[in-house]
Amino acid sequence: MKLHKVLIASSLLQGFGLLATMLLGIQLARYLGPTRYGVYGLIMAVVTIVVVVAKFGLPLLAMREAAHANINFKSLLKWFFLRSAGISAGVSIALAVSFYSFGPKWIRGNIGLVALPAIFVAASAMLSCFVGIVRGVGRNLYGQFVELLLWPTLVVLGVWFLHTDGELTLNEVFYCQITALLLCFVLAMMSLVKLAKIQKSTIASFSVTGWAATCATFMVNNLLGALSASYPMIVAGFFVTGSGLGVLRVALASASLLALPSSIANIATVPIVARELAIKDLDARDRSLSHTTLACFSLTASGLIFFAIFGQSLIVILFGRVYSQAYPVLLVLGIGHLIIAAFGIAGSYLSLVGRERLVTKAFLISVPCGLLVSLVSAKYFGIVGAAAGTVVMAAVWHLFVFGFRGREVDAPVSLFKAFAHVWSSPKCP
Repeated sequence: MKLHKVLIASSLLQGFGLLATMLLGIQLARYLGPTRYGVYGLIMAVVTIVVVVAKFGLPLLAMREAAHANINFKSLLKWFFLRSAGISAGVSIALAVSFYSFGPKWIRGNIGLVALPAIFVAASAMLSCFVGIVRGVGRNLYGQFVELLLWPTLVVLGVWFLHTDGELTLNEVFYCQITALLLCFVLAMMSLVKLAKIQKSTIASFSVTGWAATCATFMVNNLLGALSASYPMIVAGFFVTGSGLGVLRVALASASLLALPSSIANIATVPIVARELAIKDLDARDRSLSHTTLACFSLTASGLIFFAIFGQSLIVILFGRVYSQAYPVLLVLGIGHLIIAAFGIAGSYLSLVGRERLVTKAFLISVPCGLLVSLVSAKYFGIVGAAAGTVVMAAVWHLFVFGFRGREVDAPVSLFKAFAHVWSSPKCP
């Protein structure tokens, strides 16, 4: 399928999936109230980071390896299942022990809030790994459907059903999420098992040399996005009340709309670029990367302008007047997303071409800078200050990669190079 068709289909799936996710956020904000929604947001901020560790970069490795034509598919499924199950189980147990031993009293006093987030981590990591295989074998859109659209839709339906019986609790929210994850995992496995029955290969078994080091670098790259989205909640937890955390959670949820173009680009374009690299079609690679960057930046900039004009009214209408203070935080977060969009799928592309160390170095430099700014700013400016660190993190990461190490990026990923490539293209009038 051509790039523009994949992008359109992925955009529709991402759009409907994000709509379901936003609807879930609206449900929880209204059903739980600012304080409990803030508590939920704080827990999920920790869980979002831990999930990346539990995945350990296996989804990207699975997508890359499953794309090869001549593999023993049954052996590949077994190989990834054992490693994903083992790693995610270990990380989940560590999270539960940490919550029980070091968590605040309101977590230690509720065994459900100790165990359920840990189960959520394991289920989410397993699902992502096998969706990666689904996407790698060419069923990219089906993988997106299961993970990005079906899962949040099932959670929305579960939350709606439980709320009709009375007050919604945090434990019930996690029950819905875990049940939906397990159902989606079963669907992904059914698709892969069916494919394994008809696949033939002359290779005896599947293995990847040095997989742990490769996955570790993938994981570090993914941590950038997870920390960027989650650490404002964690930092604000030290300085802001529960209701303030609820307002910040609404701002983060609303800002996810501005991250949609970049998310679509990573999901839709990475498999295409991976195949173009595999056949050494550099012209096609440059065309895919440049068009993706221009589309990402244009859409994100348009979205930020829209939110600057109508954002506060939309927050009041959708979430309630009690969350109106999320508007300035939304604009700050939007600037960070705009910086990321100006460089397309830079992080994913660098990982695909073996520049994982560059990604890691940029991560190790930018994250402390962002955290420091958030910690200092949150003390004086509250949730707006906590969000400011995301802008600093994004700016420092891209400044290091493209400013100080730009010679190592051999493709039109940045906005200026993408524009220059499209302008100089023979098809350009």
